[in-house]
Amino acid sequence: MFNFFKKDSNSLLYDTYKPFLSDEKYIWLNAEGWYKLIHYLFDDKIKDEFNLIPIKNGCWADAYNDGRRRVISLFHLNTSFATFKWGWNFEYIPHYTSKITWCRMDKSIYTHTFELSPKFINRKEENYTVFGKFESKYKNNSEGFQKFVSDHLKVWDTLHEAIVEYYNATSTYEKMLNRLEEKQKGGSLIFLTTLLLCTQILTIIFF
Repeated sequence: MFNFFKKDSNSLLYDTYKPFLSDEKYIWLNAEGWYKLIHYLFDDKIKDEFNLIPIKNGCWADAYNDGRRRVISLFHLNTSFATFKWGWNFEYIPHYTSKITWCRMDKSIYTHTFELSPKFINRKEENYTVFGKFESKYKNNSEGFQKFVSDHLKVWDTLHEAIVEYYNATSTYEKMLNRLEEKQKGGSLIFLTTLLLCTQILTIIFF
């Protein structure tokens, strides 16, 4: 869809995002520019592949179907770096914090159960599972920005297969419960309490 390797398109893209670059020497986007770039790069990819649309910064979802909907969103390591996470939002399961919140609206959406790529969890070196607002190895010019963009696209290419596999493996409630129980037994859960709660509620409702 996007040909970032043509000189003219590189210059045009760089000119578009230049107002959001906050460092004169290296590529460093401010938050507004980074989200703008992320949605420019990934909105169509996520729509074409999974039929999810952007509902807020760094978050894509579809409509509810049988009480649940798919969600792909950014998993922030800190304020500057992130990877993708993917999972499900349930219409009938609240989010417990200091109060109980129903997560049925786009603005309050919560991914009740999700996964991260094993390549991200077990990474030992650069394997294109993380992208960020800045990159000090790239100079603030058209060529540097093209490399910066290319790195973002490589992250999607790296994670894409795991996202497809996950949604195929959780396409029904029964398959989802099997997946949750498998991950629980394997000790590979990041947010164990939330997933245990989902497992218990789904079991009560459907079995």
